[in-house]
Amino acid sequence: LIGSYADYAGITPHASSPLIDPMWSCERQLVRHFSCRVDRLQKIKEISDRAPHLLESLRVCYRNIGGAYNCGECEKCLRTQMELMLCGSLDECKTFPKPLTPQSLRGLRLKWHKNNLNSWDFWINIRKRCDERGLKEYSREVSRVLWSNRIGWAKRWLRERFRVLSGL
Repeated sequence: LIGSYADYAGITPHASSPLIDPMWSCERQLVRHFSCRVDRLQKIKEISDRAPHLLESLRVCYRNIGGAYNCGECEKCLRTQMELMLCGSLDECKTFPKPLTPQSLRGLRLKWHKNNLNSWDFWINIRKRCDERGLKEYSREVSRVLWSNRIGWAKRWLRERFRVLSGL
């Protein structure tokens, strides 16, 4: 089973797709794309409601700086904490080293890949859910992160184009 990162409406060409994943099947293995019926936040809500014991050992970090279970600072750690908070289950998850605050998002850097904007889509959805729940400080901070990362990306792109055109 390959877990879906979005619902059917949000699926974009990516490493995995409900249309392509079954093609990896053969007589010795069956590959299925699992659960495009709901988005990531709904899946987290379902897991935290039905299997809260899984939150006791939740590990999402790929950095593991200094052997830390979750660094609590990378994009994936912050995104997961925000989604857990929106589901009302962040307090049950003790695997992050410090509490989440709007200020925790200040140094967040989002990568920009024109063919893969999934993390941007996750954060746009998080901002929308913060607005719906009246979490103005978090919504404002996520908006600031999205804006500053777009500006930063544009500056880097322009700097690179200038170097190419000027022959430096």
